Amino acid sequence: MQKYFYLCLSFVLTLSIGCTSNIYKYSKNIKDPDLICRVLDPGLSEFYQGDCKNELASGIGKAEGKNKYEGNFKNGLPHGKGVYRWSSGGSYDGEWKNGKRNGIGTYTKSDGVSYKGYYSNGTLTDGRVTITYKNKSKRIGTLVNGRLHGVITYSSSSGGRDTEYWRNGKDVTSYVHKCRSAKAASSAYKGIVSIFNMFAAGARGDNIAEGGAWGYNAARKQPVIRAIDCTCNELLRQFD
Repeated sequence: MQKYFYLCLSFVLTLSIGCTSNIYKYSKNIKDPDLICRVLDPGLSEFYQGDCKNELASGIGKAEGKNKYEGNFKNGLPHGKGVYRWSSGGSYDGEWKNGKRNGIGTYTKSDGVSYKGYYSNGTLTDGRVTITYKNKSKRIGTLVNGRLHGVITYSSSSGGRDTEYWRNGKDVTSYVHKCRSAKAASSAYKGIVSIFNMFAAGARGDNIAEGGAWGYNAARKQPVIRAIDCTCNELLRQFD
């Protein structure tokens, strides 16, 4: 009997708080129209608790459904700052506009890899980005056409730091170092001869250190790094 008394008391207190504060509660199981405060995101439409305006979630609140969100709302949608968690395991912590990721934020995939940068209309835009991996190592650099491109700073989980070189989403650090070595090998370097001599085996298609990564392009009249379809001249113009 005592158990039922405390359950009833808890229910009365909940209703009392709801009537005397600016907090609204909504779930599909509640039929009272005075308590309805809708969330327009289908993934969050099962339950809402928070501020309300014109029967729509507006202000600070939290909502649940297949997914979960806690933060600011406007007109029934996430708007402002908040944290959204998908049932698939991914999450986004940052700024929102009209229900979409918009502004600075961090999206974390279900595999633990996160992308911190500027989002627009739900998509990570080109520009500065920080990618953090599950083991806490990270890369800080620039996205171009949605891919890492340019000079990247890599920090290991143990605190070590290295400079990497990326081109169109591919790590070309080893090629940059080899091309620089070839350039420095001859004081009479003209962009072709010393590289060709250094990688002559690769130009013939032999299996060199990179597993036949180098080939000769007759149109360019230069050895080409097959993996990235780029000559040393083109690569060094990007980074030097």
